[in-house]
Amino acid sequence: MDWTDELRLYIKDVSVCPANAKIYYNIAKIQADIGEKEESILNYRKAISLNENYTNALNNLANILREDPQYQLEALNLLQRACLLDEKFAVGWLNLATLELSLNMFNESEYHYLKSIDLRPTNPNGYFNLANLYLKSGRFIEAEINFKKAIEVDEKFTKAWHNLILLKQNLNQIPEAVEIIYKAFKSLPEDDGIHFHMANILAKKKEFSKAEFHFMEAIRLNSNNALYHNNLAVLYHLEGRYSKAIEFYRKTLYLNPIHTAARKNLDILLNKIVESKSQTA
Repeated sequence: MDWTDELRLYIKDVSVCPANAKIYYNIAKIQADIGEKEESILNYRKAISLNENYTNALNNLANILREDPQYQLEALNLLQRACLLDEKFAVGWLNLATLELSLNMFNESEYHYLKSIDLRPTNPNGYFNLANLYLKSGRFIEAEINFKKAIEVDEKFTKAWHNLILLKQNLNQIPEAVEIIYKAFKSLPEDDGIHFHMANILAKKKEFSKAEFHFMEAIRLNSNNALYHNNLAVLYHLEGRYSKAIEFYRKTLYLNPIHTAARKNLDILLNKIVESKSQTA
């Protein structure tokens, strides 16, 4: 049964059981999944009006509303209600903490992330989000610990690997970053982002041929990422391989016509070639 048939059945059920909160919840959930946000909000509100203690409806409505700054305080209130109604609602605590983090409520967010983790220690998102809180707070050791915990729970948690690598790079702990990259490759050998991180590190160390390999691997795995093409173009530019640099600056601009750095570097390079030809003429 596809979503249209399912939605049609639930709408039909409303005429039979107009006071059933679960039916409105099911309709709202499908509408949210297919992008009918306003209709979904209305039906979640209807479900809550029929059952004010409906924790999943409170949580789901809050998750939609928090995307709009105008409704973030209402979303906060809804999540607080859901979590007070069910203190073992791990997903609710996680969502509450995430919203609090976006509102710079760091102490509350940390407390609620820890509560969510305590309730569901096998959910890597709890550790990952807590690590991002510590990262935002400048608590880098705690951030590293929790990124690693997320990876322990799910060794294929791409974002946790990426953020851990970036953390090490930003702290200029390059040998540690490289060590983490090699570990990441064992779990995610076909991850374009990890190849990209390695390429950038190698380029800064002026190991150009190795960097080129990893840039090319990143592009092979994700050919539509303009940043990958641009950084490879910069590598060729630094090496003096101008025709290759021009090729990849142009590919960058094809993918992202407003990429100002690529446009500027391409113009500089083309002008340099014109000047060189005029001097030898």
